[in-house]
Amino acid sequence: MKKKRSIWAGLGILTASLCILSPLGCGKEGAAENARGLSLYEEGNYEEAAAAFGSAVGKDASSVEYRLNLAMAELSRGAYEEAMAEAAQAGELEPENPSVFRVMGLICLEQEDYSGAISHFESALEALGSGGDRELSRDVRLYKAEAELKSGDYESAAADYGELISRYDSTPEYYLLRGKARMAMGDTAGAGEDFAKTVELKPREASYYVDIYLAYAENGSSAEGASYLETALSLADGGDERAAVYYYMASAQMDAGGYSDALANIQSGLSEAEDAAVIQELAYSEAACYEYLGEYGTALEKFQAYRDTYGSDEALEHEIAFLTSRVQGEESGSVTAEQ
Repeated sequence: MKKKRSIWAGLGILTASLCILSPLGCGKEGAAENARGLSLYEEGNYEEAAAAFGSAVGKDASSVEYRLNLAMAELSRGAYEEAMAEAAQAGELEPENPSVFRVMGLICLEQEDYSGAISHFESALEALGSGGDRELSRDVRLYKAEAELKSGDYESAAADYGELISRYDSTPEYYLLRGKARMAMGDTAGAGEDFAKTVELKPREASYYVDIYLAYAENGSSAEGASYLETALSLADGGDERAAVYYYMASAQMDAGGYSDALANIQSGLSEAEDAAVIQELAYSEAACYEYLGEYGTALEKFQAYRDTYGSDEALEHEIAFLTSRVQGEESGSVTAEQ
């Protein structure tokens, strides 16, 4: 069966803002080009923003701000080599500038080079020291924790989220993410405390309840997290959010072998879903439920309809071949019995 994946829009690892663009440089050569680049970047026009920042750098090659802005524009358009080259140039100008290390860390993080990202973020924190910019320190530590969580260094991630909780205003995101790290470490009691604190701080945010369920599910404990989905369903805003919750409820029921209940939830989700990605995942799960229930003919029809709509892959063709043989076997057995 196909591996389940997240279909909840906006979920996943919560991070600080990617942007580090600096509006500094008023009165300097290239200030007008820098300002234009900032405007274009905010509009999401990264190609033209990079060109504008490049013009600013051309007028003042000694400006670290302009080079870091250019690096961020290059990063945002996926030009990783160019982004790192600009960040490195900025580092040559100001070797101990924590913002340079931060941008280098972000470039590594975007490329899933987690060890490189962690190293750069650690350098940024070292450069900031105890009296450095408080908001930049928080931002860097949050990214460092993200890199640790994604790399599988759950203990370090939990420690960094703990630092964020103790040093700054407690937010539900910090508790949620520390809970995810603790859950992955096997500290289910500690994770449970963090999850409880998460929903205490923000009790009416459906996405938190879904994310908590997913943390339990990823740890092989779908049943323990299933209660969070009931609350998520009551808080979900709109058909697609409700449909996504139905999908996760069905996933938990399928993990527990409750295929009839799972099928009912999948069909409830299909009746409300409008988003194509949500419908696709529900459609596949519906076919899988029929297969588990032994209704091979219906399962075959559903998988074939899925293939007609979404295309095929090796796993799907294997399912269809298996079900075709089962259906043909049943038909052959029925003919033999009648004879």
